[in-house]
Amino acid sequence: MIRKMEERDLDRVIQIWLEGNLQAHPFINSGYWKSNLRLVREMLPRSQVFIDEQEGIITGFMGLNGNKIEGLFVNSNFQSKGIGRSLVQLAKSIHNELTLCAYKKNKKAIAFYNKAGFNVIEQRTEEETQEEELLMRWKKSY
Repeated sequence: MIRKMEERDLDRVIQIWLEGNLQAHPFINSGYWKSNLRLVREMLPRSQVFIDEQEGIITGFMGLNGNKIEGLFVNSNFQSKGIGRSLVQLAKSIHNELTLCAYKKNKKAIAFYNKAGFNVIEQRTEEETQEEELLMRWKKSY
């Protein structure tokens, strides 16, 4: 079941965010993610966050800022079960166009978003990490 995040969900969502970043981005120093925990904890409640919950367990979440997917994370124990796809489908049902950024080295994420219909529109270097990232876009076709 997908629902909007509630305040009581914040600790688990933060845990999934940290674990997901550490797992998906071994090319970035783990201290970077840990040093951003407080900022993310402050920002999440101000964003539009949808969580996937199954049998009382939060399995993943997606943060939207307007039509930009700011983050999509699924707990590693629940990956490849359609949760990420369902969250992206929800975003597609809300917006006619979506954008997101993904690190170029995160091949699994790039493949996932390509399969979901996103295309690379720009490549750039992220200032904080100095890693190459891809700006990707999906547009509804009529």
